[in-house]
Amino acid sequence: KEALLRAARACLHAALPPRAAGSVLGICRLANKIFSGYIGGQLVDALLVGGETFALMSIFGLEYAPLLSVLVGVTNIVPVLGPFLGAVPGLIILLLELPWKAAEFAIIIFVVQQVDGNFIAPRILGSATGISGLWVLAAIVVGGGLFGIPGMVIGVPVLGVAANLAKAALPREPDGEKTKPGGET
Repeated sequence: KEALLRAARACLHAALPPRAAGSVLGICRLANKIFSGYIGGQLVDALLVGGETFALMSIFGLEYAPLLSVLVGVTNIVPVLGPFLGAVPGLIILLLELPWKAAEFAIIIFVVQQVDGNFIAPRILGSATGISGLWVLAAIVVGGGLFGIPGMVIGVPVLGVAANLAKAALPREPDGEKTKPGGET
């Protein structure tokens, strides 16, 4: 890894002027930070969803709590649809044993996903990428609409990189001075 990074930096410095090479390397560092934060945030979110599912299934005395909560947690890595896809095998298993237990499981999954999707995930992913929860949701919807499940997964960090680059490119006002529309202070 280190040798490959060193070679890539050397090629970049050889191909571009020093200032441009520094800018490209800065963008790569930013992208690495945001993508790493996003993946870490997704893993933390999946762990929380799996833990919440396990706790609720245990409280309600449902069978197969460890297996089904791990399945729901792992599939939670895929935004929006993943947890529901992970819940389908659990519903089928519980439906074969006791239908009312399957209904309880469906309610548990619905509640956990509502709490996670509306409160927990946007905050975790927003802090990891530097964008607000609303933009996280918009990135998931637009990325999914354009590129399906891979777009849902990479939409948030791509928007995070773009938003951070836009913030860096915009001119800043000195602290304490507000400019009026006519350019007056």
